[in-house]
Amino acid sequence: MSDDSIDITKYLELAKTEEQAMEELFRSVQNQFKQIAWRHLSKEGYNTLQATCLSDDAFFQLMQAHDIEWESREQFFAAASKVMRRILIDHYRRRTAKKRGGIEEGGRRVAPPRIPLNDPLNVKINDPQEAVALHEIVDRLASEHQDAFIVFNLHFYMGCQQNEITEMLEISNSTVKRRWSMATAYIRKEWTGEGADNE
Repeated sequence: MSDDSIDITKYLELAKTEEQAMEELFRSVQNQFKQIAWRHLSKEGYNTLQATCLSDDAFFQLMQAHDIEWESREQFFAAASKVMRRILIDHYRRRTAKKRGGIEEGGRRVAPPRIPLNDPLNVKINDPQEAVALHEIVDRLASEHQDAFIVFNLHFYMGCQQNEITEMLEISNSTVKRRWSMATAYIRKEWTGEGADNE
């Protein structure tokens, strides 16, 4: 998923006090950050932000988090994805702040399309209010079902494939599929307000 030429955890610690280390770290992760940013933005076709701006903003926000103890590359990139999602949701909320009503104004939305495990790029949201609603649902998923959220975040937002997730989390393929099914069932249920049979 990323450039393995440097020890990211080492440079993250050095970057807290050394500008040169921060610059080296930035060069090393820049492409991967852009890929993650593009995946976030590609699902929301109306978005006015650019991947470079989103990825750069996320990087420098992470560099301000001096209290975090970085333990792995995966932790760092997952944190980057989370920060990008936060930046986007703030952006969407500013755009919709003057609009009257919420996501359910005028009646319940139709169910979003299914998100197949082997093709996470086929989902695109075209309304900022829908994007805010989706991000809020994903936040609730993270709070209530953290294991399912981790799998969802790795695949849907970060582009990790099933075999990468099994290696990263040290779990079986069947566990990845089960947690993915739980995550997507939860999101559909919260979106439509209807019950779901998926366990």
